Amino acid sequence: MLVAPFAMFLTAGYEKETENGYEKSVKVGEYPGWEKWDSENKTGELNAVVGKRFVVTFEGSGLENTKPLYELAQKADLNKLAGMK
Repeated sequence: MLVAPFAMFLTAGYEKETENGYEKSVKVGEYPGWEKWDSENKTGELNAVVGKRFVVTFEGSGLENTKPLYELAQKADLNKLAGMK
């Protein structure tokens, strides 16, 4: 029940422009998620709702874009996390 609100806002195609960046819903592998980017501070955040039970967050600073966060998410075994009982 804790992740249900996240799932609803992610399926709605959430997007928000900010003064220095953006927030938007994305897919992280096969999982729904959202991405935040601040171009002024060069910080990013990538979140995934895994197995309808976990919210996994990847954060970085000193970045030129969010690509390294996606690369890190690919290396994480989110499917194994989803399959945990």
